[in-house]
Amino acid sequence: MRKDIIMKFTAATVENTYITPVEIKEYIKTTYQDTGKMTETKTEADSIVTKTLTFDTVESKVEWLEDATLLANAENRIQFNQNKGVTETIENRTQTMETNEITV
Repeated sequence: MRKDIIMKFTAATVENTYITPVEIKEYIKTTYQDTGKMTETKTEADSIVTKTLTFDTVESKVEWLEDATLLANAENRIQFNQNKGVTETIENRTQTMETNEITV
């Protein structure tokens, strides 16, 4: 029985938060969204933005977590947001479909 693999990002919405570069957004779209490996939903309530990424398989999620392009962007985003005092939380970073245990 297939279960979705989910990563959830939560951050306060403040001015000057990190904006993902267009080329990274296009890379995500062509590499993950257009291929069906990942879908994304985004909600905002009470000045908190929550972005949920749902992967089709554990392998797709591991690919995302190990993607050098995305890792470099994440480092830039984390540093930028820390400098601005923005707190970012990531849930279920390495949860597996089969056991819900951390494996990576």
